[in-house]
Amino acid sequence: MPMFKKKIAEVHPPLEPELVAKEYGDWGEARRLMDDAKEAGIVFLEEGTHEFTLLNGAKLTIYASPYTPSMNDWGFQYPPGTQHDWLVEDPDVVITRGPPHGILDKAPGSSRLGCPSLFRAIASARPKLHCFGHVHSGWGAKLVRWRDEPIEDVTHFTAIDNNHTTNIETLAGLTVGRFDDESSALAKQDRMALLEKAGYVTTSHCEGDALPIVPLENTLFVNAAVQGPDESWQMPWLVDLELPKALPGTRPVDLVQSRRPQDTRLQVTFSAECPAITEAHTASGEVDRGGQLKREREEEQGCQRRRRAQNEDVKMNASNRCLSSAR
Repeated sequence: MPMFKKKIAEVHPPLEPELVAKEYGDWGEARRLMDDAKEAGIVFLEEGTHEFTLLNGAKLTIYASPYTPSMNDWGFQYPPGTQHDWLVEDPDVVITRGPPHGILDKAPGSSRLGCPSLFRAIASARPKLHCFGHVHSGWGAKLVRWRDEPIEDVTHFTAIDNNHTTNIETLAGLTVGRFDDESSALAKQDRMALLEKAGYVTTSHCEGDALPIVPLENTLFVNAAVQGPDESWQMPWLVDLELPKALPGTRPVDLVQSRRPQDTRLQVTFSAECPAITEAHTASGEVDRGGQLKREREEEQGCQRRRRAQNEDVKMNASNRCLSSAR
């Protein structure tokens, strides 16, 4: 029995079906909203691996899961300390609600909140990008380099080469702290003002960039939690990635296949204005948070990069606006 129906059935005295429908909607109503949204270019992902062929000829493989370790009564949870079945199979991008253990997962006054089994799955698959949220104070991005030698006990201490790992942006790097001197405080304030003017944070990791992603050697981790630790709102991320070419003759479609359909849900939206835009948008929160990106700049840059992609044989830049279900 689905968890929602199970919880309703446990209430005593029993609730009237009409009251439940009035407060929460009819069963399946939320799913129908997502199915109907396909016409607007919104693709609704089940937990598992999904493959897309984009209109510029690039192939995008995404693994998505909304599960987090918790003992609360919310949906999509498993007990902390247990193993979740992460079937991460050679994806370009991984989208999860929560972080892997040891990566942008620290909350004020607490230990790390990320999932160890998720970290092991990511360390094994080594995707180009892993975006998540859930831990609001962990907002930021980090480009890691994986160690080459075999490791028995895979953790963020043993699997990552910290000498070649770079913090792209963190909340601490933008927030004035009590130990900052005047020059450091001014530098942080100036940096924050520039980002707020743009409306988002951008980073690019393509061939020719200062920090290109080398497949199976690097992973870019992005905690894109939009809600801040003090109920403020944090900026979404805009990420430029390179993707492989699709096989010759592959027809561009929204969703080619799902290798593991389940009843769990995660949402990913793609731009409907310019179907071959070339930047990956990652933002965590409600679906409409993605609308905070400036539409004019998105369309302009997307179309510019589409023209560039059409003139290149091998380099295929592609874009998605990833909204993790974390707030």
